[in-house]
Amino acid sequence: MSEKKSLSRRQFLGTGGALACASLMSGSTVRAASRSSSNNTVLPVGFIGVGGMGRTHFNRLSRDPMVRLVAVADPDGLHSADAVRHAESLGQTLGAYVDFREMLSQHPDIAAIFIATPDHWHAKATMECLTAGKDVYCEAPLALTITESRRLVDTARRLNRVLCVGGLQHGTPPAFQQAGAWARSGQIGPLKKAVCFFGPNPQTPALAEAPPPAHLDWEQYLGPAPWRPYHRLIHPYHFRYFTDFSGGVLTEWGVHLFQTAQWGMGKEHSGPLRVEARSTWWENNLYEFPRQAHIRYDYGDVALEWLQEDELELAKRFGPDARYGIQFVGEAGEILVNGTSCVMRGTGSDRDFESLEPHGDTVSDFFDAVRTRTPLTDATEAAHRSSVLALLGNAAVRAQQTLTYDPVKERIV
Repeated sequence: MSEKKSLSRRQFLGTGGALACASLMSGSTVRAASRSSSNNTVLPVGFIGVGGMGRTHFNRLSRDPMVRLVAVADPDGLHSADAVRHAESLGQTLGAYVDFREMLSQHPDIAAIFIATPDHWHAKATMECLTAGKDVYCEAPLALTITESRRLVDTARRLNRVLCVGGLQHGTPPAFQQAGAWARSGQIGPLKKAVCFFGPNPQTPALAEAPPPAHLDWEQYLGPAPWRPYHRLIHPYHFRYFTDFSGGVLTEWGVHLFQTAQWGMGKEHSGPLRVEARSTWWENNLYEFPRQAHIRYDYGDVALEWLQEDELELAKRFGPDARYGIQFVGEAGEILVNGTSCVMRGTGSDRDFESLEPHGDTVSDFFDAVRTRTPLTDATEAAHRSSVLALLGNAAVRAQQTLTYDPVKERIV
């Protein structure tokens, strides 16, 4: 992915994320307008996971005068040590733990928790924090099963806790927000389908196993996942390509693209009726997800497709800069948005929208919601529904047959 012409995932999510939609952003506007009257108490914050996106959030909040960083928990001692050194350089004292439950017991004053662990820990860590009376900012996806994800959304609502899903509610590069708004408002006529596209899952040959490094507590890292030997391609990043820990590109990027697509379709609080998938697989691949996948989500009146192809194939279909994005297809035209632009064609009043400046700031929205006790109910529900699409897609790939789904009861029937 070209650094000049497209955003990295960290830029994409850390500055705004290309997925939140105008309906969610309207809530951001309301909260932003009320900031001056918000409770300006300095909030004590803890972190579960301070590598990757966790470190990005940690570094930002370490310089926020309205936040007091209390403690971090991470099974990787190098991550914790880096966080402690960074805090000390700013004159702050930080507690460091391997197990987040010890952090919670030792620091009951923590009001809000940021969770940026590998995906398999999201559900358990979020539930423990919610039931301990904490507000939670968790990276997407919330969980790796539909049941767990729904339980978390319902628990946050029942306990009146703020639950924010990172990435899915971040301010959007306006090109994606504009694409969803054009589609939702009927600019290309009644929608026939939306196509979310991205490149293939990666491939690597099997490599020799090795003992975990001394700085990593492998048992704590595994947590609720089945036991397996340590492998350096699992930690620190490529966990997402093993089924015990994540859902491949679908849960890494798909959840984000799906949210804009579902909002543009007017389906952000619903789901498909049928899901079918075709896939091709790498040979001799240590990773556990298909090379390419074409998944079709049938909503009855409209369809959503996930197209995962090699970049050359995507370029042929969507243009040379189309490494990822969404195509909305309506009866009167189409909208194509990717990392560099948004265009509408075929309507007789073609338009280009090319701004990539991020809009909104979900971390600030999260803290506003915490201070004003305003749960992010609609945004959290939409985040859950887009995560469900990724989980259903992977289930259809594994089943190799059409799945019938009940979006009201949220179960495969």
